Amino acid sequence: MMHLSIPSIFITDNDGKKTVMVKSGNSRNSEFKEKEVKVGISDDKNTEILSGLKSNEIVVISNQKKKVKKRSLKAK
Repeated sequence: MMHLSIPSIFITDNDGKKTVMVKSGNSRNSEFKEKEVKVGISDDKNTEILSGLKSNEIVVISNQKKKVKKRSLKAK
């Protein structure tokens, strides 16, 4: 089974729950939602995502609800 890997900086710890911000919609009607993920191993740069994300989703870093950076997911 293939798992996804994303930069660890995209993952937030909210009261023990690991979450990421995901962009949905098109460029005119973009929405951002927080999704809970289950994480696996991490090397302090990248973290394995065991569940909670799909390979076609765009993960973003948000700063006061403004998109700062986006990253496509990579299967490992």
